[in-house]
Amino acid sequence: MTLQMYSIVEFLGEKTVGIVASNWITKEGDKTCSYWPLHKPTQRAKAKDLHDPTTWPKRPIKIFSSTDDWDQAVRRNKRAETSPQQPSSPPLTDDDYSLPSSPARQFFTENDDDSIPSSIESPLPISTSDGDRRETMPIWAKNINATLEVLLRKLETVEQNQREARILLRANRRGDPGKASVELLQAQTQADLQELEERLKNRDFTKKMISHLSLVGGSNPGECVRRVLRSVASNFVWSSYSLRGKKGKMPLLGTAVGSTIKQAIMKWKPGLEEKEVELLMAEVLKHAPSAHSKSLKGRMERQLEEDAHNLIQNVLK
Repeated sequence: MTLQMYSIVEFLGEKTVGIVASNWITKEGDKTCSYWPLHKPTQRAKAKDLHDPTTWPKRPIKIFSSTDDWDQAVRRNKRAETSPQQPSSPPLTDDDYSLPSSPARQFFTENDDDSIPSSIESPLPISTSDGDRRETMPIWAKNINATLEVLLRKLETVEQNQREARILLRANRRGDPGKASVELLQAQTQADLQELEERLKNRDFTKKMISHLSLVGGSNPGECVRRVLRSVASNFVWSSYSLRGKKGKMPLLGTAVGSTIKQAIMKWKPGLEEKEVELLMAEVLKHAPSAHSKSLKGRMERQLEEDAHNLIQNVLK
């Protein structure tokens, strides 16, 4: 007798169909149930992974057919999406496969292993006012937003440290590691940047800083300016600055930090005009707020997805 490793089932609560590994199926009195993984159900069913009763939800099911061949199970599952079944139908086969009279929406597809069942999806609420649509963010999302700002700054510090390592390696290859041996941590707050401003009163430190930042480089002057500014401070900090302090922002021009940055870029590419460098600096500062928001939004969306998954998992336990 051949062991039937896969079963095509209907999840009675959701009116959906899917393929489960036969070892996921259990008996609960007179009911038949199946465990269901929240991640990569198709891959796990195909591999016949052992179920985890502590994290996998269990749902009542009706078994339509079983088989020991995965490709055959996939074919039957696809037929289950469209073929109606009469209550008195005999056991299902590849030649005669059917489903209950009310068509069940497919629970998952091979190309959507990580999808969350639509029956438990819950988008963020949307409100409209005077024809304008806008998201209403719950308190927990606002808390996540604040946390992500801190995480973003820490991530930028990590990225900065990686750039520092590359700079040192590049300097070592040039046989001049001393000039690049300067301690520079990316400023995460205005206070950090002010501390750097004080340190730049030391001429030796300023010379080392100019040499250090000139090694950051880039494929063109615009990229070099962006990378140097990001080496000195995060977009969050630069959001409070403009080149000359217009629109209520603080000026970068006329500060030791601004002068050091400008000299480093001009050292990186001799021949660059001072005005050209200033225009590029002004452009980077202009877009710093949007760059910070965009980066934060992307991380927030990923965090919200993860929190939504954890919330669903806790509800289904």
